[in-house]
Amino acid sequence: MLILYLSLKAHVCLLILFQQHVLSLWKKNEIIFFFKSTVLHFTQKIGPGWVLYNLAGLYWRIIGNNYQGVECIRRSLYLVPEEYKDVPLVNLANILYRWGRVEDAVTVMRDALDVNDLEV
Repeated sequence: MLILYLSLKAHVCLLILFQQHVLSLWKKNEIIFFFKSTVLHFTQKIGPGWVLYNLAGLYWRIIGNNYQGVECIRRSLYLVPEEYKDVPLVNLANILYRWGRVEDAVTVMRDALDVNDLEV
């Protein structure tokens, strides 16, 4: 099991790189195992929080359960500090876009840009 201790910014950067490059190299079962073990590890070490719900939302998107992914991101948005709110908003926009809800995705992405227009 891969265990990484990273700062929040490094963790977000890793997730973006993971989405863009590693997904094309790994088999779906390996991706599922990675997310399950990562979420389980962080749940046991630091308890549930917005980062875990965000990871869970990514997991459900990969599995193909958009409804559950949106629900996890919604919970993440409830718990996230205001300065990091753009992270789950971008993930929510991604899920909505892949779900075919393009207008909703654009609206959510604009909200993310309102929070942080430098790193989105």
